[in-house]
Amino acid sequence: MARVTAQAHGRASELALEIFGRALDAIRADRLVEQAVQRVGDELFIHGERIDLSGFRRVHVLGAGKAAPAMAAALLSILGPKIAGGLVVGPKGSARPLGPIEAIEACHPAPDESSLAAGERLLEYGSHLTEDDLVIFALSGGASALAEAPIEGLSLADLQAANDELLRSGLSIDAINAVRRRLSRIKAGGLALAFRPAAVAVLVLSDVVGNRLASIGSGPFVPPSANEPPPPFELFSRLPESVRLALAGPPLALGPVPTPSHYVIGSVSVAVHAALDAARDLGLSPYGYADPMRGEARAMARTICSQLQKHIAAALNEPLCVVFGGETVVTVRGKGRGGRCQEMAVAAAPRVAKMPGTCFLAAGTDGRDGPTGAAGGIVDLGSLQRAKQAGQDQRAALAGNDSYRWLEAAGGLVFTGPTDTNLNDLTIAVYHHRD
Repeated sequence: MARVTAQAHGRASELALEIFGRALDAIRADRLVEQAVQRVGDELFIHGERIDLSGFRRVHVLGAGKAAPAMAAALLSILGPKIAGGLVVGPKGSARPLGPIEAIEACHPAPDESSLAAGERLLEYGSHLTEDDLVIFALSGGASALAEAPIEGLSLADLQAANDELLRSGLSIDAINAVRRRLSRIKAGGLALAFRPAAVAVLVLSDVVGNRLASIGSGPFVPPSANEPPPPFELFSRLPESVRLALAGPPLALGPVPTPSHYVIGSVSVAVHAALDAARDLGLSPYGYADPMRGEARAMARTICSQLQKHIAAALNEPLCVVFGGETVVTVRGKGRGGRCQEMAVAAAPRVAKMPGTCFLAAGTDGRDGPTGAAGGIVDLGSLQRAKQAGQDQRAALAGNDSYRWLEAAGGLVFTGPTDTNLNDLTIAVYHHRD
């Protein structure tokens, strides 16, 4: 099971952390690949669709994203000597021996020189492919920053400045990646063009609510659309001039671009169901929500606390668990440190303090929340008091977007390290009368 490290203050916290750990174990990238991909001799089946391997001279495994190395490892165990070569790009610390598949590392969440080098390596690999080649591409969230090749006229500094504004803007990932797609030779179908004329099958771990293919990794195999929205005016005015000029023009004209088959083998709904199953196994009444988390983190935290309170009132003292999945946003106005899950936990603390026997955990399934080493945060009845005794004020922490330091003082940081998956965020709110 995934190793979840955090301080548990009471039975509700113990249960929430156990549920999160079990869910992470169930949604590991290698397990999701093994569930979706089967091989029988020269026949490969992906979600039941058949690919005749004997029709290709070579099979390649390529990929990019936080979970790409783990996905490639699973494909290696399935395809074995059928794989002629490959290249996968993952975050720092993710590289592992993958036989004929080369694993390289790049930077996330902001691209750097290693990201540009990775992007050029992928494009160069594509230049050697022929119609006798089959590419299985492992795509997961994080690919937007990990592999990059800016369009002509843009520098790395331009991309970094634009990326910083986008991540601080409070825009959804769909809106952020719609901008990124306009600035890249890899995104918006760039890899589909580069890999032509090879056959391509894309395995997708979705970190985007709704599984919009153009947004996952900024859609390296999804060509541009004329109706992709421009950035809001207030953001547009803060971007570097070179970026504004690129966005003001038409999308990059790629010509006829093949659109390969995409297979979404994991999504936030899978993560939510894994958490609900874990809660049920632990003796809790589980309640999941079809409507995903979205919008400002602190507003979503209030909504979830209200739902928890309603279930407690109707539960007749029975232990229960409320699970939400999705991705919120934070409009950054302060200079503190934190992430959207940590901000949710801090925002929930005053309401949780009024509900004895409860806790509220919010964490990213990829093990990293914002530019911190924490996966997220957990709060309980005593969190406000512990933080106050350590000199930390909850309202000041929210005003300064300084959730990491507040949770550290409250004993509420959650750590997992790399999880080998990336299916959005989970919020797990537990009530247990023994607390």
